[in-house]
Amino acid sequence: WIALILVILLGLTIWPQIQQYKLDISQNHINQLTDNSKLLLDKITEPLKIEIYTPDVELLNHAKEILDPYAQYNQNIEINFNIASLRPVQAKQYHVKTASNLLIEYGNINQGVDITYNTMNEKNCSTVIQQIINTSNQWIVFLTGHGEANPYDTGEMGISKFAALFSNQGFKIAQLNLLEQQQIPRNTGILIIANPETAFTMQE
Repeated sequence: WIALILVILLGLTIWPQIQQYKLDISQNHINQLTDNSKLLLDKITEPLKIEIYTPDVELLNHAKEILDPYAQYNQNIEINFNIASLRPVQAKQYHVKTASNLLIEYGNINQGVDITYNTMNEKNCSTVIQQIINTSNQWIVFLTGHGEANPYDTGEMGISKFAALFSNQGFKIAQLNLLEQQQIPRNTGILIIANPETAFTMQE
């Protein structure tokens, strides 16, 4: 009886620790994310989709361990894991060259990167997400007010097809008249001056 009582007392002592461990598991390892990654994920307000393609089971499980906390931290993130390689057409579309890849979609922007066991880590994943978020927030700005070619003009003198090359990649298109706005917006990725017919003013 004494031995049985000791076992019961030992169990009662250990049980709270086991429960605490289970609680940590139930929190889905969100606390594993660094503060920088959490700040990054807080910026994601639209659906972001991540897909892993690899025939390597070990790499797939490793990727799942790295990426699951991202989806658990932000409900806008969807992650799919595929024990297969991309089809050649998809690989060409995403410009990837190996059998193991991470694909990411945010808005109209798609990006793919080749991955290995060593490169599949939180730092690299957050960097890829940061890049695609930055791209989605950048605008391609066409200067106007001097007879420049119009990015919305579908006629012979317009450059709508040229502008579409950017918009199809997820960039946003805008026009800018410096005499009206007097400054270039900070989220301008590229400023295009398309064949102006009149000179700029000193103010511009």
